[in-house]
Amino acid sequence: MQKRAHQNLLLVAGSCAATLALVSTVNLSCGSVKEACAQDCPDVATLQQEIDALQDAVSALQTSQTDLEAQVEDFASSQVGRWQLVSRAELTAATAEHEFSGLAGDDDVEYLVRGFVIGATGQVRVQLPSLTTGMRTQRVSGRDSAASAFSNSSGMPHLIVGFNATTEDPEIVRFEGVLTAASGRPRTWLGISSEMETTTPSLSTDAVSGYWPDTSSEVTRIVIGVSEGTLGPGTVLELYRRAH
Repeated sequence: MQKRAHQNLLLVAGSCAATLALVSTVNLSCGSVKEACAQDCPDVATLQQEIDALQDAVSALQTSQTDLEAQVEDFASSQVGRWQLVSRAELTAATAEHEFSGLAGDDDVEYLVRGFVIGATGQVRVQLPSLTTGMRTQRVSGRDSAASAFSNSSGMPHLIVGFNATTEDPEIVRFEGVLTAASGRPRTWLGISSEMETTTPSLSTDAVSGYWPDTSSEVTRIVIGVSEGTLGPGTVLELYRRAH
């Protein structure tokens, strides 16, 4: 009698072991294993419930991931055509120039450059070191009640984006301009600037355009500098790229 009971116990244990092995290798969502073995191995029913719950959780995560990917795609689409900040520098010490490097002008297509310059007593300039020849510029300026114009077609290596005509202190120049950067087209600049001298005080406003005929060299660096004075402490320079 004890021998038969022992044999029955072995059969039940073997059945449970086989069932658990089957659980690890097949999909139990059909429920047939649970029904066949529920009497011999009651834990299978609980295990099946846990597996069902895990499958539901995985399905919910997959749905959430799909929704998140759709939201990311919608956000990316909404950014097309907008400006994205590449770099911002707020200077704490005087310097002759500041460089934005590591650029990919062919990929970024257009750049927006902004500056709040303190300390310049001459020209504030934008230079593209990879484009070394043929620069042209046109500038129209209004100062007090007078207007003047300046142009240069001698192919200088930089664009004048702001100009302080006196050496009064403090000198403040604000400028903003859009640079067409991608190869295969003329590189152009269109911007505005304002020069403020607070000692007198005096104020002027300029419209500035520029043109680089080099259509093949990639723009990888943009340098902001001055002809006289410095980019002093408190100067803020920002570079943006067009999202595409």
